[in-house]
Amino acid sequence: MKAPASTKGRERRDQILDAAASTLIEAGYADFSLRKVAERLGIRLSNLQYYFPTLVELLSALFTRELDRARERFEASGSKDLEALLAMLLNEQDDDGSCRLFWELWALSARNRDIADIMAGFYQRYSTAVESLIAQASPEMRPAQRRRRSVLITAMIEGLSLFRGDGRNPPGGDAALRREALACARTLAVTQG
Repeated sequence: MKAPASTKGRERRDQILDAAASTLIEAGYADFSLRKVAERLGIRLSNLQYYFPTLVELLSALFTRELDRARERFEASGSKDLEALLAMLLNEQDDDGSCRLFWELWALSARNRDIADIMAGFYQRYSTAVESLIAQASPEMRPAQRRRRSVLITAMIEGLSLFRGDGRNPPGGDAALRREALACARTLAVTQG
């Protein structure tokens, strides 16, 4: 779906995405639907479907917005290194809403192939960004190894949300986690490849 050209259309689209995220967090994936999102906004389903004809298109836009917002926050920070990215990602996990949103999206992707494909694309873009920062931190590392490391770091950071959501703290704290993730990113294996 193309983004609306008017300011009012963009604002309505953002309202729908906000309502979708809140509805998914509160109702859970099993009770999530376009109708529930429309009810939350107090609009007719057909009005919502003007912007997002299907649930898959709505969730695709939600994933894209989350990735774009994370990229914008990182770029606005002025930092261009892996440690700053890791710190930002860990800080975002302190927001229970962010963890809960992704828990529900993961659950949906386990049940819906289209959403699983959207999620795979999201994590591909995410790990590509991590890979470019690994290349800056360890330029001597081979591209294939950087790709593998970026996938592992992405999985570690995302998996941490299972230990960090609902106000829980990981063992050793954030500083220790950042050190370990950086060590993983920078350390060259005995066999390069």
